[in-house]
Amino acid sequence: MEPTIENWSANPIEVGPIYPWVGLEVWMVIAAALAFLFFLVWKFKTESHHYDELAAQLRAGSSNGESKTAEGTEPWLNGKKSGNS
Repeated sequence: MEPTIENWSANPIEVGPIYPWVGLEVWMVIAAALAFLFFLVWKFKTESHHYDELAAQLRAGSSNGESKTAEGTEPWLNGKKSGNS
């Protein structure tokens, strides 16, 4: 296997590309930004839906005059005890 750079005192411009896909950096940043924005939209939608479900459960419990949570439990744990048990 031959080394890519034979002389380290050479001008880097004359050596040429030292990594693959030179020139695609802008497209890769755009693709990464779009993927990130898609993830954020998806995450906010799913979290909002989950929050709305929990709020509806709590509203349903309080309209009947009874509490949906027992002492020491949290509604998002589905009735499981919170803490280190």
